[in-house]
Amino acid sequence: MGRGPRSRSPHGQPRFGPLTAPPPITVYAGTLNVLYPDTARLVERARAEGAPVDIVVREGLVHTWSLFTFLSETRAVRPQLHRALIGDTA
Repeated sequence: MGRGPRSRSPHGQPRFGPLTAPPPITVYAGTLNVLYPDTARLVERARAEGAPVDIVVREGLVHTWSLFTFLSETRAVRPQLHRALIGDTA
């Protein structure tokens, strides 16, 4: 994500920030996303630091796949996304 001192900024790359006492984290990742290796490292580090983290990985999908409502994979996780973002209204 760039070079120099800002390339390791937690503002640009959360994996370089502190992971102590964060709220629960859920990461949605596609294996075709060029950032997938960084995503996997973030999840691994969060778990090692005791952060509450879940990861939802879909083979063959790209960055932001969970926003593409025409995908069956997205429709399958919509209830989970809704609960995480809006709160469980059921």
